[in-house]
Amino acid sequence: KRERTNDGGPASHAAELALSDYLPPSYNWVQCSHASCQKWRILPPQAELPGEDDEWHCSDNPDAAKARRGCAAPEDVEPTHEEALELARQYKKAYDAERRRDKEARREAEV
Repeated sequence: KRERTNDGGPASHAAELALSDYLPPSYNWVQCSHASCQKWRILPPQAELPGEDDEWHCSDNPDAAKARRGCAAPEDVEPTHEEALELARQYKKAYDAERRRDKEARREAEV
């Protein structure tokens, strides 16, 4: 019987594999249209990408981390493996919350 570990053992590896479903194969990058900003941002996997001619601003970022939504935030960099897993946790949490809201709305509509 394998036991749960926090040191990269079998249990943490299994959790990492489950989170890998929420990791994009590559990241969707967008650049802020503000002339004074021009920073690059990583969009969550479920986010709709702006069109080629559409303006996009840091404040349009649907990222769950509100601190990363403004031009004052540092430019995004390619995440390390650990950071990518943390992003996946955030995306999974936001995805699960959205699914719960949708399910509750459907249930209320049936009543």
